Amino acid sequence: MKKKINFSRITVFSVLIVTLCLIMLTSCGSKYGQKNAYLEYSSNNSAGCGGSSQIDSKAVWLENYINEGVVSSVDSYLEYIKNESYYEQAVTEKENIKVNGIFNGQVCEYVNADGNKVAVRTYLGNLENLLNKYVDDKHKQAIANTADEVEIAEHYQVCLIENDVEQFKTYLANIKKADITSIDKVKTALNGTAGCFDTSSEKEAINALNEVDKVDDAYLLGALFLIRIDDRLLEAEPVSFKARTVGEFFSHFWNNMFIFPVAWLLYQISSLCGGYYILGLLLTTLLVRTLGWPIYAKSNNMSQKMAELQPELQKIQEKYAGRTDADSQRMMQMEQAQLYKKHKIGMGGCLAPFLQFPIFMAVYNAISRLPYTKLIEGSRYTLNWANELNGTLFGINLFEDRNGGGANQLIGVIVLVLLVVGTQILSQFLSQRRQKLAQEKRQEDIPAYRRQAYNQTQNQSANTMKYMLWFMIFMMGSFVWTSKAGLGVYWFIGNIYSVVQMFVNNYLNDRKTEQKKDKGAAYTIYPNKTKK
Repeated sequence: MKKKINFSRITVFSVLIVTLCLIMLTSCGSKYGQKNAYLEYSSNNSAGCGGSSQIDSKAVWLENYINEGVVSSVDSYLEYIKNESYYEQAVTEKENIKVNGIFNGQVCEYVNADGNKVAVRTYLGNLENLLNKYVDDKHKQAIANTADEVEIAEHYQVCLIENDVEQFKTYLANIKKADITSIDKVKTALNGTAGCFDTSSEKEAINALNEVDKVDDAYLLGALFLIRIDDRLLEAEPVSFKARTVGEFFSHFWNNMFIFPVAWLLYQISSLCGGYYILGLLLTTLLVRTLGWPIYAKSNNMSQKMAELQPELQKIQEKYAGRTDADSQRMMQMEQAQLYKKHKIGMGGCLAPFLQFPIFMAVYNAISRLPYTKLIEGSRYTLNWANELNGTLFGINLFEDRNGGGANQLIGVIVLVLLVVGTQILSQFLSQRRQKLAQEKRQEDIPAYRRQAYNQTQNQSANTMKYMLWFMIFMMGSFVWTSKAGLGVYWFIGNIYSVVQMFVNNYLNDRKTEQKKDKGAAYTIYPNKTKK
């Protein structure tokens, strides 16, 4: 006789949700992560938080690029005019000619090996060529990771870089010199270390970027341009609804059905609250967490039931200890299954937490990407939510990271890191304390020898879980440190909500337990029957 397998609706739904989450996450690919490097300096020398040799290598690449052909070209020009009366004056102006190729108000030219008259190569000309290389079709395709011309033209990072190129071209008029030593103070930042740990070089680079319109050195301007591009490649794509075609809608299903609606809700609530982003963030977090409360309650109830059953499960395991034959193992499994059934514990309860995953991931993505919703003319990115909302809180810009607003912003993010980590530790401490007290209460009537064996097993599991929890706390603090300040506020509110949620659920569970005791609803499992 075949055994009938029953799946509860919650189990089937949980499996479907988990499968959907995996599909959506894998379909995101690299669109929301760092793009592949697409110029020679990036592909050969970029190494994240790299060592000094890699830092020097990238700086050397920039130096070689700006220097390429300049010395030989200017020397050919001087050789070409050596019989002219202004030759000596041109020699004294050699460094200025290398910068812009102009002498006495005219373009410096010489005859090359083919007999053609050509203008000298200059630091300024090579730098301008570097800027132009970031907007050609080949490099656009590498940024957008697609060969579709429309998608390339409208890709967010492409739009930003094109705007940066035009902006940096206006700074070329300020270039008066080419001093290679100016690149030393931005070597670390040139290697893409932004987002790791702050260094003096990074801080100098950030300060220089804030005053880039005053830069008068070719090497420094080139270095700052590359730093700006590295930052652009790390930026997330802004929130937008993608459904120009049916295929586009389903290819961006995760974005269209989860992320965009949450971001839209966050924006609308903020607008209704006078445009204050912090109020929208607070109310949206509370709303989303409240909607997920039934799932949390089911998961919490399942955990409590499992804890209450541990003494009975221990009895069953002791009963069959040392009996490894198939019949004994089958009987043990049947008794355990009967215990689970009586207390209504099924696989669906284990999978219930995964039901919250799509919602919380949608909130995380919406908050992470909302700061980038700034209008870009001529593209699909026409939302201007980040500029329409007031994103400040006690002088902290919630749309910026720790480097986005001076000392006050940095201090604010540090405070957020401490608050998020502190509330997470508090939540874990209260949870573990309750579990310990509940365990001691359940073991009041259990003999000492049996209690010791059970506690030893529990302590091993607790130690493993403790390391995992500390790792999660560290990762959460790292994310707050490297992300926009709004994300830290979201997690802080969420942690406070979780603490309150835990107390409320524990209170309700305790009441249910007392009601069961009053009704005599506690069951004890015996080898072949259930006794009430």
